[in-house]
Amino acid sequence: MYSIFMWDEILPKKTFNYWWIFMTDQLETNKLFVWNLHWNVRWQSLKEFFGQRGEVVYASVALDRETNRSRWFGFVTFANEEDAIKAKEEANEQELEGRPMYLDFARARDDAEVATPEVAEVSAE
Repeated sequence: MYSIFMWDEILPKKTFNYWWIFMTDQLETNKLFVWNLHWNVRWQSLKEFFGQRGEVVYASVALDRETNRSRWFGFVTFANEEDAIKAKEEANEQELEGRPMYLDFARARDDAEVATPEVAEVSAE
């Protein structure tokens, strides 16, 4: 049985994606999706790392609500498309805090397509 830390051994690195984040095929060419982050990585680390490769406008890391650790992915938005392309080419599979990061262009998410949980109505009978 595979542990959760072995995703890159289960699926090819180039095709691995989080299907629940990518809701459409529209690429955001100035925004990178970064995955396989170390659990200790925060947005400041991403901004500093990618700031060496271009002007970073925004960086975020998804955190687990209970442990406050990284959920292994984040996003980096650059000021322009050229910086994002350069960063993707230079930093893909580079290590940050001891783990190799994998990069891809983010895909625009249409909020209308995002599944929302249904709320059950309870009657007081």
